[in-house]
Amino acid sequence: MRFDVYTPLLVSVVLPLLCPVIGRRVAPALAARVLTSAAVLTAAATTRCL
Repeated sequence: MRFDVYTPLLVSVVLPLLCPVIGRRVAPALAARVLTSAAVLTAAATTRCL
């Protein structure tokens, strides 16, 4: 059970570290969609676990 709670929180800490790398390597339109989707899914998972 602890794994389910801490995984989204860990992802929400790691995601901002990866965003600049992804944003530089991918086309702008695709990067915007991918990063927005990742942020929304992380927020939903964190909300569900809390």
